[in-house]
Formats: sequence, structure tokens, C-alpha cells
Amino acid sequence: MKVIDWATLERGVDLPQEPIALSIGVFDGVHRGHRSLIELIHGFSEDTVATVLTFPDNPARRLRPQSYHGDLESYRFRLEKLEALGVGVVIAVEFNERFRSLSGEAFLDCLRAVLALRYLAIGSNFRCGRDMQMGAHEVRRYLEGYGVRVDIAPPVVDNELQLPVSSTVIRRAVLDGDLERVRRLLGSEFEVDVATVPLLHHRSECRMRKHDCTQVLPYAGAFEVEFHCEGGSHRDIVTITENHVRWSWKCNDPNRIRFLRQLKSHEQ
Repeated sequence: MKVIDWATLERGVDLPQEPIALSIGVFDGVHRGHRSLIELIHGFSEDTVATVLTFPDNPARRLRPQSYHGDLESYRFRLEKLEALGVGVVIAVEFNERFRSLSGEAFLDCLRAVLALRYLAIGSNFRCGRDMQMGAHEVRRYLEGYGVRVDIAPPVVDNELQLPVSSTVIRRAVLDGDLERVRRLLGSEFEVDVATVPLLHHRSECRMRKHDCTQVLPYAGAFEVEFHCEGGSHRDIVTITENHVRWSWKCNDPNRIRFLRQLKSHEQ
């Protein structure tokens, strides 16, 4: 899988020459709703390259800092999932002031100018451009005027839970420690990337500060987890408090923590 930053794309350097089938979004968690979009770009044509435009740093962190509880997944984990799903190219955009100032038309024109864009799949709540002024149907009208087919995917709903499959709903379930709901909506186990998180060691205990982790974490509780380290993996228990995640010294250098089940909730 090839990863291209926005500056490289604007310069038109080292870009795919093949026709492009594209989807755009944060893809936080790469959950079941996101996978429906990836299925669309895979299914458009065998002659196109499945491409995703995403943001390494979730724009919500900048736009809604007071209410944003953290990412569902690290950028590293997202790239792993996108590659496993057969995405050929990822365009990684820094959500800075320059990018935010682009109108929706200017953003789409930039993509058309440097990519052989043939198809775009977006969600019904998609918005782009300065002040998010351009909605999904406006994007479709604009691009179809240039011969680009645009499909607007309806929301994916879990029929058993009667809940939309969205990053917001899944993030709420993580905060509540409801791992069964998280697993069902996410379509995979919930994992926390700790490869670059500072860890504190004291006697027989390891801990990390919650604010050092960019991912959303349960409010509090005890959880059975699987630690993954360079030397392998093992199961243990983590305790989450208001400010810390704590576990025994047996795994003092993990790169990811897979949450398996809740043993004690913050309400007990």
C-alpha cells in the first residue's frame, strides 16, 4: 500500500497513473460502516485503484477539543486495517489552516487535477470545504458534471442493537466499557496502540497516564486484556482509573493492548 501526503499530491509527484476509485473520511476505527465504503470502491471497476483519503489526526480534535474523547484507533492501526482490506493508495491530509480554508470546489478540483478520478464513494453525512459548506449531494452534482460517478452510501445500522454503526456510537460504548457492543459495531476487537506512549514503572506495576494516549479509553473498571510485545503475547488484567491505566510488571514493554472482556465496571 502506498501512502501519499497532501503536499506530494498537490505537486503531482509520484502519483498513481491508473484510474482512481476513491473514498474520503477519517475512517476512525475502520468500522463496519467504513468497510461498506471500501467495498464500493473495490466493486466499481477492476481497472481502478482503491484509494482512501484520510486524516492522520482526527479533525474533531481541533474542531471540538472540549467534547472530543479520543480516537477509536491510532493512525498506525488504521493503515494496517486499510492495507488488509486491499486499499492500494492512502492520501494522508494534515488538517491545518491552509487545508481548512479550501472551498469544497477547490478541494475537489485539486483531486481531479492530479488524479484520474473516476469514482467517489462517500457517506450521506459527508461534508467538505471551508466551514463544511458542501454536503454529499452537492459533491455528487459537482463531480458528475465532470464525468465522475459519485455514490452516497446510506448509514449502516446494526439490526440487532438497533444502532447506527458510527464512530460516535462506538466511542460512547468504549467510554462505558461495553466491549461486546464495541466488538459488534467495530467488527473487530478493540485495541489500544501503546507503542509510543510513555510508560511508568514502579516496583511490580506498570502504568500509563490516560492523557498520554490519543485513543479513547473506558472511564474506569477492570478488564481482561491481551498484551502484545516484541517477544509474543500474554493475557493479564488492567485496571483503569480516572487518570491511569495500570497492570503488572510481567509485560513492561507492550506495543498494543487488546481488550477482551470487562471484569468490573466503573459503576460497580
